[in-house]
Amino acid sequence: MSEETLKPCPFCGSTAIRLTRSGWLDAYYVVCEKCRARGGYSQDENCAVEGWNRRGQQADSFASWIASHPEDREFLRAEIALGIDKALKERRP
Repeated sequence: MSEETLKPCPFCGSTAIRLTRSGWLDAYYVVCEKCRARGGYSQDENCAVEGWNRRGQQADSFASWIASHPEDREFLRAEIALGIDKALKERRP
């Protein structure tokens, strides 16, 4: 296992975090046992841990950008809604 310590879940704050290996993908990922959030897949366990540990920083960075750009909030909200709408339409048979 990676020597880097896994940080708590950036979504629920749980410390019940584990590094897991997916057999069928032959890759590692980190999962929160409480809320089931997952990090990205990586062939290297250290990269999977590093990616998990950066997730909270990325979310904080985006939230802070949104807070400092109030004029863009409505535009982003509309773009996200369009993306969700499109994804739902593509899923329907």
